[in-house]
This record gives sequence, C-alpha cells and structure tokens, in this order.
Amino acid sequence: MATLNEFKELILVISASLSMLSVGVGVILAVLQYRLKLKEEERLAISTRADVDVRLFKSFTELMDLAMGRRQHTLSEKAVEELFKRKIISKADFGENFRERQAGSGKLSEYATVVIPVGRSGQHAAMAAIATLAREYPVLKEAAIEGLKSVNDEVVNKKEVAVKYLTELQR
Repeated sequence: MATLNEFKELILVISASLSMLSVGVGVILAVLQYRLKLKEEERLAISTRADVDVRLFKSFTELMDLAMGRRQHTLSEKAVEELFKRKIISKADFGENFRERQAGSGKLSEYATVVIPVGRSGQHAAMAAIATLAREYPVLKEAAIEGLKSVNDEVVNKKEVAVKYLTELQR
C-alpha cells in the first residue's frame, strides 16, 4: 500500500502536470488567436491598399485630363433647350439607354457638353505631377508612360514637355 508521503507526491505530480497542461492549452489558444488576428490585419491591409490604389488611380486619371487640356465636362442647359427646339433631341432620347447615350455616344454628349479648357501652365504642371507620381509609385509607371504618349501624340504644343517626361520615365 502506498504511504501518505507517496500519495502526497502523486498529488503534487498530478497537480503540476495539470498546471502545465492548462498553461500549454492557454499558450496554444493565444497563438491561434494571434494568428487569426494577423490574418485579419493582413486582409484589412490588402483592402485598405486596394482602396488607396483606386483613389490614387482616380486622381491620376484626373491629372491626365489636365495634361490633355481638359478639366471637366458640363452639360449646357441652354444647348439642351436649343436641341429640343430644333427637334434634334426628344423625350425618347431620355428613355431606356439614356445612361449609355449620356456616357459618350449620344446626342447630348455630342451637342450639349461643354469641355472647360486648362491653361498651358496647368497642363505642364499636370505632366510634371504625372512623372513625379510615376517615379514615387511604380504601379503608376506604365499608366504614366501611356498617358504621356497620348499627350505627345495628340497635343502638338505640349509635345516637348511630354517628350521630356517620357524620356525620364523610360530610363
């Protein structure tokens, strides 16, 4: 038969083992929770990065419009009234496919949209900003090169500025 001292030792061993087991389980649970938190932070970082990239590209394309000499497009109410008077457009033009026609291929965009121009200094500054952003953010480099090629091809009096930044970026 076991003596009282042996029984006490057995209880101490079992108690110590249970303590170690609970600490081990606690550590495992903490590690699992930490890994889940890291995965969540990674997903959040990817989502945030995508959001930032979208805003960056949107701003970048707005700069391209400036470089091309266009600011914003405005629909002229007077022009729309005149188009109605001359029967160039009718209520039928505002039917099912209105959004598609409005987006660029319709009579409204062709006849009643006014493009507000940008001055030469604004265009030059936009081209410089495009090149600077492309150097700072490599993800924009290809878009900048293509955009500046368009400026180079389409805007004759801006050609030398576009070529300067294109040459810089293509090095």
